[in-house]
Amino acid sequence: MDITYKYKKIQTYGHPGSCSYYIDKLIHKNFFNSEGSKYERYKSGDEIIIEPDILYVYVERKFRYLIKYFYDIKHIYGIPNDISFEVFYKTKYSNMWRMNSIRNNICILFKDIKMAPRAYWEHHINTWIKASKNNKNIVMISYDKTLINMNSTMKKIATYLGSDKTEFIDVKDKVGWIPQ
Repeated sequence: MDITYKYKKIQTYGHPGSCSYYIDKLIHKNFFNSEGSKYERYKSGDEIIIEPDILYVYVERKFRYLIKYFYDIKHIYGIPNDISFEVFYKTKYSNMWRMNSIRNNICILFKDIKMAPRAYWEHHINTWIKASKNNKNIVMISYDKTLINMNSTMKKIATYLGSDKTEFIDVKDKVGWIPQ
């Protein structure tokens, strides 16, 4: 039996390191019985053209957790391994990017960001907050709250979809970047 929701599609976005892949997988597993979607999920709210038949989910993660996670995996973003946390925290991403010879699709993201991590995190979230005030089809989700109460987050998504679903399955496998 096919279920019809208020929105035909869901797209999940977030700052790099916000665990948007996990939330996307949770949503698709519980509502669409699929593995999730693939697209460029790190765009800020002012880069998205809002379509009325898509539910946009923005995953926010507290900065103190995000910055530690991001620092630990900085090498996959092309940021030098030998950079100290203090330097990492204060240096503009564009300057860090120029320090490294790695060039891949992930690290290209930071090439032109002329902000340090905290400023970029604030900018990214604020563009989505602003976009959500003008669009009923944007929902803001907290990754940190999802870890504490996954059912509450999924019920919030269900409400946006027009679903009365109340039981949800957690995604136990690791999604996103896996350390080697």
